[in-house]
Amino acid sequence: MFLSQERDLKLHKLTAIFSRLPPIQRLEAVVGRLLLTGFVLLTLGLAAGAYDLAQLQGGHSYRADPKILWSILVWMIYLGLILMRWKFSQGGRRFALGALALLFS
Repeated sequence: MFLSQERDLKLHKLTAIFSRLPPIQRLEAVVGRLLLTGFVLLTLGLAAGAYDLAQLQGGHSYRADPKILWSILVWMIYLGLILMRWKFSQGGRRFALGALALLFS
Protein backbone atom coordinates (compact mmCIF):
# COMPACT_ATOMS: atom_id res chain seq x y z
CA MET A 1 0.00 0.00 0.00
CA PHE A 2 2.82 2.37 0.86
CA LEU A 3 4.47 2.04 -2.54
CA SER A 4 1.24 2.54 -4.49
CA GLN A 5 0.27 5.53 -2.35
CA GLU A 6 3.74 7.04 -2.80
CA ARG A 7 3.60 6.55 -6.57
CA ASP A 8 0.17 8.17 -6.83
CA LEU A 9 1.36 11.15 -4.80
CA LYS A 10 4.53 11.46 -6.85
CA LEU A 11 2.63 11.47 -10.14
CA HIS A 12 0.08 13.95 -8.76
CA LYS A 13 -2.84 11.66 -9.40
CA LEU A 14 -6.17 12.69 -7.94
CA THR A 15 -6.77 9.14 -6.78
CA ALA A 16 -4.08 9.72 -4.16
CA ILE A 17 -6.04 12.58 -2.70
CA PHE A 18 -9.44 10.92 -2.77
CA SER A 19 -8.19 7.44 -1.98
CA ARG A 20 -9.39 5.46 1.00
CA LEU A 21 -5.85 4.49 1.91
CA PRO A 22 -4.52 5.88 5.18
CA PRO A 23 -1.93 8.67 5.09
CA ILE A 24 1.55 7.64 3.99
CA GLN A 25 3.07 8.47 7.41
CA ARG A 26 0.65 6.11 9.13
CA LEU A 27 1.43 3.34 6.64
CA GLU A 28 5.14 3.72 7.32
CA ALA A 29 4.57 3.60 11.09
CA VAL A 30 2.44 0.46 10.76
CA VAL A 31 5.10 -1.26 8.64
CA GLY A 32 7.71 -0.43 11.28
CA ARG A 33 5.60 -1.82 14.11
CA LEU A 34 4.78 -4.98 12.17
CA LEU A 35 8.45 -5.47 11.36
CA LEU A 36 9.39 -5.19 15.03
CA THR A 37 6.61 -7.59 16.01
CA GLY A 38 7.75 -10.11 13.41
CA PHE A 39 11.34 -9.82 14.62
CA VAL A 40 10.35 -10.46 18.24
CA LEU A 41 8.16 -13.44 17.31
CA LEU A 42 10.84 -14.93 15.05
CA THR A 43 13.43 -14.52 17.82
CA LEU A 44 11.16 -16.28 20.31
CA GLY A 45 10.44 -19.05 17.80
CA LEU A 46 14.12 -19.61 17.06
CA ALA A 47 14.98 -19.68 20.76
CA ALA A 48 12.16 -22.11 21.57
CA GLY A 49 13.07 -24.30 18.60
CA ALA A 50 16.74 -24.36 19.58
CA TYR A 51 15.86 -25.34 23.13
CA ASP A 52 13.43 -28.03 21.99
CA LEU A 53 15.87 -29.42 19.43
CA ALA A 54 18.69 -29.47 21.97
CA GLN A 55 16.49 -31.45 24.36
CA LEU A 56 15.38 -33.83 21.61
CA GLN A 57 18.83 -34.53 20.17
CA GLY A 58 20.70 -34.56 23.45
CA GLY A 59 22.64 -31.36 22.83
CA HIS A 60 23.80 -32.11 19.28
CA SER A 61 24.32 -29.25 16.90
CA TYR A 62 21.44 -28.27 14.64
CA ARG A 63 23.49 -26.14 12.26
CA ALA A 64 23.12 -28.56 9.35
CA ASP A 65 19.33 -28.18 9.09
CA PRO A 66 18.47 -25.96 6.07
CA LYS A 67 15.21 -24.73 7.63
CA ILE A 68 17.04 -23.40 10.65
CA LEU A 69 19.75 -21.81 8.52
CA TRP A 70 17.12 -20.09 6.38
CA SER A 71 15.30 -18.89 9.51
CA ILE A 72 18.54 -17.42 10.85
CA LEU A 73 19.13 -15.67 7.51
CA VAL A 74 15.61 -14.18 7.61
CA TRP A 75 16.25 -13.14 11.23
CA MET A 76 19.41 -11.30 10.12
CA ILE A 77 17.47 -9.54 7.34
CA TYR A 78 14.86 -8.46 9.89
CA LEU A 79 17.67 -7.15 12.10
CA GLY A 80 19.20 -5.29 9.17
CA LEU A 81 15.90 -3.60 8.33
CA ILE A 82 15.31 -2.62 11.95
CA LEU A 83 18.82 -1.16 12.21
CA MET A 84 18.35 0.60 8.88
CA ARG A 85 15.16 2.19 10.17
CA TRP A 86 16.33 3.23 13.63
CA LYS A 87 20.08 3.78 13.39
CA PHE A 88 20.32 5.30 9.94
CA SER A 89 16.85 6.93 9.84
CA GLN A 90 15.98 5.23 6.57
CA GLY A 91 12.37 5.20 5.63
CA GLY A 92 10.09 5.65 2.72
CA ARG A 93 10.61 3.78 -0.51
CA ARG A 94 13.87 1.99 0.39
CA PHE A 95 12.46 0.71 3.67
CA ALA A 96 9.18 -0.37 2.04
CA LEU A 97 11.05 -2.28 -0.67
CA GLY A 98 13.18 -4.02 1.97
CA ALA A 99 10.10 -5.00 3.96
CA LEU A 100 8.46 -6.27 0.76
CA ALA A 101 11.52 -8.37 -0.06
CA LEU A 102 11.42 -9.79 3.45
CA LEU A 103 7.78 -10.74 2.96
CA PHE A 104 8.67 -12.92 -0.03
CA SER A 105 11.71 -14.58 1.61
